[in-house]
Amino acid sequence: MTLQFAALMSVMMAIGASVPAIATMLRLNSDEQKGWLEAIHARSVSRLHLFGAYTIVGTVAGLLALFAGTFGMALGGQGAKHAFDISRIMRSFWGFAPAVLVVIGIVAVVLGLLPRYQQIAWIIPIYAVLSIYLGGLLDFPEWTKKLTPFGWINKVPLKAIQWNQAGWLVLLSIVLVVVGYSLYRRRDLVEN
Repeated sequence: MTLQFAALMSVMMAIGASVPAIATMLRLNSDEQKGWLEAIHARSVSRLHLFGAYTIVGTVAGLLALFAGTFGMALGGQGAKHAFDISRIMRSFWGFAPAVLVVIGIVAVVLGLLPRYQQIAWIIPIYAVLSIYLGGLLDFPEWTKKLTPFGWINKVPLKAIQWNQAGWLVLLSIVLVVVGYSLYRRRDLVEN
């Protein structure tokens, strides 16, 4: 029962960890609109470096938030009467990191494809909370969880990590980031 609760909290931490990643990546277009990147665009800084910088910082922010939340949960559980091994709880980090990476990939595509409507990227964590956390209460069908990257992950740490699925999710995130960059490179700059 404790591991079932830890699995639910792990999903919520992963969804929460996607928030700083999304916010960081969306700054690329909002910084362009505010004119803060005009000096950078006037220099010989390529769009790849600019896009890559925001993507890397967003990825680091998301993964650090996920690690901090998971490690905090693992340390906090050590005071329980029947404490679990920290490494077992830390499986949640390795299990949900690919889902956070897929969210980053989706946001990268949104940045390149729909720069003026980039705020729709916030649908990802909102829908994830509705379908995964509240889906049981609202009698959502099981397939609705699969519409979010977090719904593809096992109930880690209750169950083992599916490494083959994690690999596919990481590969999908890389493809999405590359597609997002190619769309970003071809579009006009966003101006106020």
